[in-house]
Amino acid sequence: MTDASIYQPNKSSASTDSIKDWCMKPDISASDSLTLIPGIGAKTAEGFESAGINTIAQLLGKFLSFIDGVGGTTEVCQGFFTWCKETAKEHGFAKANMHSVCFAMANWATVSLFNFLLDTFYIYFFCWPFFLFFLILIFNAPDTFCLLFLFLLF
Repeated sequence: MTDASIYQPNKSSASTDSIKDWCMKPDISASDSLTLIPGIGAKTAEGFESAGINTIAQLLGKFLSFIDGVGGTTEVCQGFFTWCKETAKEHGFAKANMHSVCFAMANWATVSLFNFLLDTFYIYFFCWPFFLFFLILIFNAPDTFCLLFLFLLF
């Protein structure tokens, strides 16, 4: 891989503080415009939209699609970064800084999903019948559990 094709968070044009502040905003909605993400301007958003990615949730979904259960954070970020670069080249926004987009999405995925899981655990802990039901599903029907988890997530 060439240097330009390797994801490097330190090459992000968005500052760590601006990404941290964005990730901690309580009012981010999954259906919000891509332009709210640090590092995504109007031209980059238009390019992603021409590729079928119109919302923060869709971009997050794309990021999460690189989790394969084998690779770690570095591999997930590299896969998403490579997809972003290819999409940018294909749809005419190749000059966009995809390091920023990847860095923002990696941090938002970590913050939003971790908080979701903590909130979910809290609810299930105090609603033990539901918690017990989900434990039964996990061990007896993992596919059903995955579908229910995705339903609850969105």
